[in-house]
Amino acid sequence: MNHSSIEQTNQVHGTSSDKTCRTRADNEMPLSRQILVTISVLITTIILFDVTSIDLWVQDHLFDFGSQSWLISDNDRILDLIFYTGIKRVFFSAFILLGLILVICRKAIWMKRYRKTLLVVLLSMLAVPLAVGSLKSVTHMPCPKHLEHYGGKFPHVTLFTAYPASFHASRMPQCYPAGHASGAFSLFSLLFLFGGLWSRRIVLLAVMTIGWSVGIYKMMIGDHFLSHTLISMILAWLIILLIVRVIGRSDLVDNAKPVSKAYRYDKRFTASMETPVITYPSSSGSSQ
Repeated sequence: MNHSSIEQTNQVHGTSSDKTCRTRADNEMPLSRQILVTISVLITTIILFDVTSIDLWVQDHLFDFGSQSWLISDNDRILDLIFYTGIKRVFFSAFILLGLILVICRKAIWMKRYRKTLLVVLLSMLAVPLAVGSLKSVTHMPCPKHLEHYGGKFPHVTLFTAYPASFHASRMPQCYPAGHASGAFSLFSLLFLFGGLWSRRIVLLAVMTIGWSVGIYKMMIGDHFLSHTLISMILAWLIILLIVRVIGRSDLVDNAKPVSKAYRYDKRFTASMETPVITYPSSSGSSQ
C-alpha cells in the first residue's frame, strides 16, 4: 500500500471515529441534567422507604426470630476481614497511593492528560465518605439490631419521624446512610477515567459488586437496612457529579473517542490529545 492509500485509509477511519464520537456525545445526558435527575431519584427513594415498610420486610428475612440472631454473626472474623476490615484497608491504601501518584508524578508527561480525572477520583474518595459520615451524625437513625422489633431497645423511626417523647437514650445511634459502602461507591468516579463501553461496564460491575457486597454483609449482621446502602449509592453518584461540575467539564480527559489501528499512528491523533474533552456516562449507571 502506497503513502496516498495510507492517508486515505487514515482519513476514512478518522472521519468514522469522529462521527462515532459525536453520535455518542449527542446521545449522552448533559451534566446539569444528570445532577437534576440524580437529585430527583434520591428524593423519590428517600420518600419511598419512609412511607413504606420495605426495609422491615427485607430485614425480617435476615433475622431468626426463634433464636433472636442474624443470618450472619458479626463475630465471624473471616467474613469481617473479607467484607469489612479488609475492604476498608484496601480503600485507604488506594486513596493514599493515588494521592502520592498525583504528587510524585505531577511533572510526568502522561500526568498532564490524566491529572484532572485522577483528581476527580481522589476528591470523590474523600468527599463521599465524609458527606455520608456527616449525615450519620445528624440523622441519628438506629440500625436494625438496635430496634425493639429485633431484640434491641430503640423504637423504629424513619428520616421524617421522631423518637417518642418518652424515649431517652444516653447515646444515639448513627446508622443512616451506610458509611462503609459509600467508600466503594465513591469509585463510580472511575467511570470518567475510562471511555470505552466495555471498560465502563467492567468498572460499573466491579464497583457495584464491591459496594453491595459490603452493604448486604452489613444487612446480614443487622448493621444496616436496604435503604441505608441504596441512599449511599445514589448520594455518592450525586457528589461525584458535583465534583466534576466544580472541576470543569472541559478540563477532563476524553478517553471515549474510538481509535482505529490506522488512525492511531496518524499525526492528527497525536495532536488531538492536546485538547481532550470528556463525554459523560449517563445517569442510569448510578442507579443500577
